[in-house]
Amino acid sequence: MTHLHGPVPVDDDFYSERPFEGDLIGNVQAGRWVLLLGPRQHGKTSALIRLKRKLLDVGTRVASVDLQTLPPVTTYGELVAWFANRVAAEFGVSASIEAVDDVCEALAVAVPDGKAPIVILVDEASNIGNEDWRNSFYGQIRWIATASGDVPDDHVAKRLRFVFSGTFRVEKLVAEANSPFNTCEVLDTTDLSEADILTLVEKAEIANSESVAEHIFSQVGGQPFLVQRLIDDVSGAEDIETTLQGSLDQLRSGRPEHVRHLFRKILAEEALVRIVGQVVQEGSIPFAPGDDDQNYLIVLGVMKIEAHRLIFRNALYRHVASVSPQITLAPQVSGGAISVLFSIPSAAFAGMANVELREIAFSAQAGAVGSHHGGGNRLALAGYGTALEAFILDFLLAKSPAEIATAHAARIHGTNQSATDPSNWSLANLMRGARAVAQQNNLDIPENLREWRNLVHPKLALNNYKTDDQFVPEVVAASALLAMVLRDLV
Repeated sequence: MTHLHGPVPVDDDFYSERPFEGDLIGNVQAGRWVLLLGPRQHGKTSALIRLKRKLLDVGTRVASVDLQTLPPVTTYGELVAWFANRVAAEFGVSASIEAVDDVCEALAVAVPDGKAPIVILVDEASNIGNEDWRNSFYGQIRWIATASGDVPDDHVAKRLRFVFSGTFRVEKLVAEANSPFNTCEVLDTTDLSEADILTLVEKAEIANSESVAEHIFSQVGGQPFLVQRLIDDVSGAEDIETTLQGSLDQLRSGRPEHVRHLFRKILAEEALVRIVGQVVQEGSIPFAPGDDDQNYLIVLGVMKIEAHRLIFRNALYRHVASVSPQITLAPQVSGGAISVLFSIPSAAFAGMANVELREIAFSAQAGAVGSHHGGGNRLALAGYGTALEAFILDFLLAKSPAEIATAHAARIHGTNQSATDPSNWSLANLMRGARAVAQQNNLDIPENLREWRNLVHPKLALNNYKTDDQFVPEVVAASALLAMVLRDLV
């Protein structure tokens, strides 16, 4: 059976071991520290579970800690104590470790006595949100690696081996001087092969297995989660070809969480958007090993290296990027397909001072994306207009009385609108006021959106009537307009 949520159980027959897993066990048994990087839903946790089983089978003491389960803590010492107590519980060591600010000191209590090597698997290694704590935590683990060459054989630093796993930028997660990752053997997860997919399709007892496996591989490559999702969708279907194509169309729409999560990560960084857009236009670009942005796109799973060039990992990701106006300036939309939009990451709204307005802006644009994908383009335009109004209002409310007076003087109508409180200004006047205050930034806020969002009112929609599906260009433009204002109105 397929597994779409969580790791595949160790003894499950519906699992294909991949080459990186052999490299992983080999490096750990050789005493090396390892950093396992790979995309979300790519089998990292399943591989760690199997690594743990294999190490236990040969008598190696091993503990695993998933930092995704880290509870709310109020001090760094509580974080260290939680981690060490989890390790102690894995080893069956009876200890109650109190808050302490030193990882090595805490682990010395948490591990069994002796001189034998001990392996600690750290899954979701990026999941320490506090930057200072994260640097301290990994800096102290880095010290363990450094100290291991100059301590007695029974010292905890001599015995420990770490395996870290996750999907993150190595160069940004921890300050380089504090990073244990540059002492590790770095391994990347690998995709399933077409032969692996055929084996899984046959195990699911799906008719025309070779044709189905070939079709799946041609669209999603060997991405394990997507492969299993498609196999699960067609398993037991009467019309396998139609069901499979329907499932692929759903993925290509950009709506499933797997696709949304991936492209939200890309949209969070302008440098990533530029690279992905360039690959859309050119098909491939030269791979530069020292380019951290290119390497992160590989870690995310959207790109891979082929013949020393960076290309899309599969046809699905290439299609979604090619029809998204947030990725490319010339979306390749044809055959009645809609453009694919993604909600703007919440981090883009982090600079807003008013918490309530921030929530309104973020939720409105997320709702606009959902409305667009559901065929409700008038509602999408209203959502983008609401997000824009909330963002501009927050911008003006944070200004000085003199700046608000400058903004008020730029209005063109609304004599009853307060000279000191922008809260009751119309969107048009908010736009003009923001332009007047931020004119040094050469900010341009086209006013089309204030007219478009009024199309939700039937009377106004009838003035120059178009069917809802004809407003796709306006929705695309509204999405771009909001992104430009978020970028420039600071």
